[in-house]
Amino acid sequence: MKFGLMAGTGLPSSGDTWQERFEASSAWCREVSSLGYQLLWWGGGDRGADPQGTLARLAAVDAGMDLGILFLSPLFHPVRLAADIATWDRASGGRTTVAVAQGWRDRQFNAYGVPKAERLGRFTESLEAMKQLWHEDKVSFRGKYFNFDTYASGERADAATVVPRPVQKPHPRILVAANGDAAIRRAAAIADGWLISTRSTYSVIAAQVKLFREAADAAGRKPVIWAWRDAYCAKDMKTAIETVRPALEPFYADRAQLGHDRDLPQGDSLTGSLEDIVRGRLIIGSPDDCAQEIEKYKALGIENISMRMRWEGMTQAQGMDSARLMASEVLSRFR
Repeated sequence: MKFGLMAGTGLPSSGDTWQERFEASSAWCREVSSLGYQLLWWGGGDRGADPQGTLARLAAVDAGMDLGILFLSPLFHPVRLAADIATWDRASGGRTTVAVAQGWRDRQFNAYGVPKAERLGRFTESLEAMKQLWHEDKVSFRGKYFNFDTYASGERADAATVVPRPVQKPHPRILVAANGDAAIRRAAAIADGWLISTRSTYSVIAAQVKLFREAADAAGRKPVIWAWRDAYCAKDMKTAIETVRPALEPFYADRAQLGHDRDLPQGDSLTGSLEDIVRGRLIIGSPDDCAQEIEKYKALGIENISMRMRWEGMTQAQGMDSARLMASEVLSRFR
């Protein structure tokens, strides 16, 4: 198995200048790379190429880490998104993985002036269009939501719009982030893999892995399964729970209010006591506790787990304490 971190675990975001922020980010990425984490996820979602995300990605490349970037693809024009992804793949030397999701929050669609009812159609058209842009020299795309003619070869300097070729062939790995059964079946048919979100419990994931494999077999495909997991490693379960409690109790209350569990199977909820919420959902506790949880995911055939170990209200030091202990006492067992 391979392991990564989500940028919020300990990535510095303060500094008087962008140069200082980049230097701090680079130092952090070099440390987590030396600990054995191989991938940095930046969940940009609806923010696109924001400055802090750009610095994080540059710092990860500098440290020799792979990049993972998530986009809510219905919010972006596929020509712009294809160009951004290809550019990052070039900058990283072919070490970029992209996750695409439909999105569901009203505020995100309202901000971009995109009708939420169009999200699935835009999502599928965008993915189809990007693949054409990465493969073909000239693209004439005609869809319900996107229509364009453009050159997709970096050799045409006279083209009005140019999408560079990515390093990876035929294109960077594309995962679909999905929670619902229908979306998971779709991921098996159209993407290179499925990205499991932090919201789902292990029991739900185990059932959906079976569904995903069946859909992939029916399509004659062999996509991968990667996972995002919330995690915290401490000397024992009590210490881990009490460390994250001040941050996670309001975090999950907010997520439940926003409806983050609406796409989860019936009976899977983000409400209740923190102990109930984290059970089967977080990789948490002592090194032995965390190793036992990871072993379950390994048995399902999940190839890559990237962890978030810090939430609003926690310090950077608390996040890094967990990242260091997880690396030295847990991840070393899976190498």
